[in-house]
Amino acid sequence: MTAQIPDYARVFCDTWNANLRIGRAFDVIDLGAIRLAANLTQREMAENLGLASKSGRVSAAQMEARKDWLLSRLASYIAAAGGTAELIVRVNGQELSFTIVSDE
Repeated sequence: MTAQIPDYARVFCDTWNANLRIGRAFDVIDLGAIRLAANLTQREMAENLGLASKSGRVSAAQMEARKDWLLSRLASYIAAAGGTAELIVRVNGQELSFTIVSDE
């Protein structure tokens, strides 16, 4: 079963894409490790992402090397690996949870 990005997450991502960039957080997120956990090559990951097969390996490598990501791109990468993701935000002692990629 391939993970799907729910419509409300797409709206959430699209709404924030213009201004929201997660930079330093990605210093601790290893996209290559996500791909390897899914037992995928860079070319297979590129195909899952809908990238051209001729340039697939380069594109996947470039994605894995980036440190500045839009939330929607990260969600697409995780979904292409067959994974799920949840964003947890803590504000004033409250914990808010947003499903970014679900398996439904």
